[in-house]
Amino acid sequence: QPLFDADASFPQSDYAAALLSPYQRNGGLFGLPYAATLRTLNYNKTAFEAAGLQPPSDQWKPDDFLAAAQALTKGDGDTRQYGYVPLGGGQQDMFFFINQFGGQLVTGSGQDTRPNFSDPKVVQALQWYIDLAVTHKVMPPLKFPYQRDDSFEDRSYELVQSGRAGMWFDQGYGVFGGGVPTGPDGQPANFEVGIAPLPIGSGGLRAGDVYLRGLHISAQTEQQQACWEWMKFLS
Repeated sequence: QPLFDADASFPQSDYAAALLSPYQRNGGLFGLPYAATLRTLNYNKTAFEAAGLQPPSDQWKPDDFLAAAQALTKGDGDTRQYGYVPLGGGQQDMFFFINQFGGQLVTGSGQDTRPNFSDPKVVQALQWYIDLAVTHKVMPPLKFPYQRDDSFEDRSYELVQSGRAGMWFDQGYGVFGGGVPTGPDGQPANFEVGIAPLPIGSGGLRAGDVYLRGLHISAQTEQQQACWEWMKFLS
């Protein structure tokens, strides 16, 4: 913070406040964000067009997400197209939707942390997410590892890469690298990928939806100004 305050050539307002807040504490600033990765709602543009659906927008809520997933789900067996596929398993996506319904899995902090699983909002959110697979059948059967030795075949990447997923959560183009979709065999896929904001309900985003990497200056260094100039250059 003192380095920022003393350097008019590099205003703190160059950074969005949300990107600085993870590095702030008790009035001090202890790092600068170097890179930020946001979770995104990725979708199969080709499947959306075939179903006559408009692309996801920043106005979407969980109910809009469900309606689109239902419209995108079709077929049976090995050719079934799912409206939504949880990439790499359902845990992280489930946490996202719990937050959108206003639920908290724990209360308190530190030694006072307590589970909050019976909270009606948590129960409602969990049931809503489980129903995506059990009731609406817009996603593959939902499985979670409960014990160390639990194992099951995760085909989510294969389903996405083969064009059998209407929507999935990712980080930018993520699984498709530079944005050009490829099938499980490494060959170009026959669909286009779109990226949209997450379907935010009442909960907004949480810390786990934004991944930050930052630059820091050691408190013991005798070269604070040189470090500062280097950080400015990198920024």
